[in-house]
Amino acid sequence: MDKPFLILHKVRGKPAFDIAINISNETSDLWIIPTSGHRAYPYWTVPLNEVVAVSLPQPEVWSTWPDHYSCNDRPIGHEVTAKPKPKTRPTLSDLQDLLS
Repeated sequence: MDKPFLILHKVRGKPAFDIAINISNETSDLWIIPTSGHRAYPYWTVPLNEVVAVSLPQPEVWSTWPDHYSCNDRPIGHEVTAKPKPKTRPTLSDLQDLLS
């Protein structure tokens, strides 16, 4: 696997940090964010193994912190229901019922 980098790039017009790998060759400089497969255009990069000052939040803070994918969470017991059967085409007797 390619070496991961911490990168600074633009996301929706704003600066954002991400983890990316460089898969460049002789003809192009290509950066990919491996978790999404999206291409990145880094403004700044540093090898991830050179980032040393990282402190994680305390467990009580971390447990209440919003999750990146929380909008995709489904309530417990969520079940998929069948789609209603499509209505059949009206018949002549349907038309007679409407007119009577």
